[in-house]
Order: sequence, then structure tokens, then C-alpha cells
Amino acid sequence: MNKQAPSFHSLVLTTVSSSPVKSFLKGAARTVDLFGQLDQAKYKTTEKNTDQEAIRRDWQAVGKDIASAVQTYERNQKSSKSATKK
Repeated sequence: MNKQAPSFHSLVLTTVSSSPVKSFLKGAARTVDLFGQLDQAKYKTTEKNTDQEAIRRDWQAVGKDIASAVQTYERNQKSSKSATKK
């Protein structure tokens, strides 16, 4: 059997991708990240999605209000027409 030893690169990737080592490296990087660049992309994406959801909900509310106003108007029109016929 010809078993090859794992390459240095694969050993490093396996070690770095393990949770405790990855967490340690992220923490070490944050100590020198004076301007918060590591988390910037995550916040922008979250903030953007939150804004999009808020705008979507606002327009849904506007649509429901318009639909309700149209129904009320139509009922009033029917009522006024039936009242004038009498």
C-alpha cells in the first residue's frame, strides 16, 4: 500500500478550519483591526436586508390601506346610488 503523508498545506487548512483555532485567529485579528474592517461587510449586508424588509413591509401596509379605501369607496358609492333610487 502506498499511503502518502498529508501535505503541509492540507494539514494547515485542516488545523485552521477547526473551530477553536479559527476562533483564536479571528480574535487575534480583531486585536489589530482598529477600524472595524473585519465586521464591516457583515453589518452592511445585515443593515441592507433590514432596510429592504422594512421598506417591503411599509409598501405592503400602503397597499392594504389603498385596497381598504377602494372597498370603502365602492360601498359608499353603492349606498349612495341605492339611496338616490328610493
